[in-house]
Amino acid sequence: MLYRVLSVLLGVSWLLAASVTAASAIDVSQIDDVQTYEIKSVDESDKCIDIPGASQESRAVAQIYGCHGGSNQRFTFRNNGSNRFEIVAKHSGKCLDVESSGQSGWRNVQQFTCHGGDNQLWEVVPDGLSVEFIVEHSRKCMYAKENWPWQDDLVQRDCDNGDRQKWLMNLVAEIGNGICESSEGEGCWNEPACGLCPPPGLRVSVFGQTELDPNEAGFFGASVSGGVPPYTLSWSKATSSTVTSLPGGSTTSASDTESFSVICDVTDAAGNFATAFLFVDVDGVGGPIVY
Repeated sequence: MLYRVLSVLLGVSWLLAASVTAASAIDVSQIDDVQTYEIKSVDESDKCIDIPGASQESRAVAQIYGCHGGSNQRFTFRNNGSNRFEIVAKHSGKCLDVESSGQSGWRNVQQFTCHGGDNQLWEVVPDGLSVEFIVEHSRKCMYAKENWPWQDDLVQRDCDNGDRQKWLMNLVAEIGNGICESSEGEGCWNEPACGLCPPPGLRVSVFGQTELDPNEAGFFGASVSGGVPPYTLSWSKATSSTVTSLPGGSTTSASDTESFSVICDVTDAAGNFATAFLFVDVDGVGGPIVY
């Protein structure tokens, strides 16, 4: 199996997505606007509520997207005094809002200038370790549509207790200009002498063509975030029995007569390491990689 061969040849761990860390149930009475949260999907635990492209514009539709630790995936909760909350994006200061106060299902959840209306007030309803967000004006739940493999728009929908309506609120601590998970900064959050928290985890993903004709050149790139820039990228290509080095840089090209994987290894300035690969099917001769 190609996956097993790659693991032996490269001597790296291929488990790129960590599972959600178990957390205690949310106590709604303890939520205040001093705390910052990352909000993860229960159904897709590697994805977080995200404002696309860190947009500052009102009416930017919220989505779930691969968690990367950016401020467009950080939110504060402002209590209106009746345990209904404005959910405020850290990067823009705008509130999660149901478009035009619509009552129907599938209305977009977007960011919009905060105004305190019922379409911006959310009840946080604990359900074990997760929560549901119920908007006040329609009493519908925040729901992640299934759009694309990498991102899914948020809408309101009738509450059905499904996992696409359930969320994990992970407390985040901020010190200076550094961000860390609460479990990593224990005992050091409010002490400037401790310096910055550990940086968000180094992440890499490979994109490019996934189907080629024999000997056709395919072009590939990598998206890198977290860790400590600058990054050093190392590319290689693997078939079922060999690994071949490719030119470095942010992009590369490769071709073959049999199906292969393009691999990108990344090292940051602090020596942290991450790796990812993309499987390329050549002229239909390849099968799925077994993980």
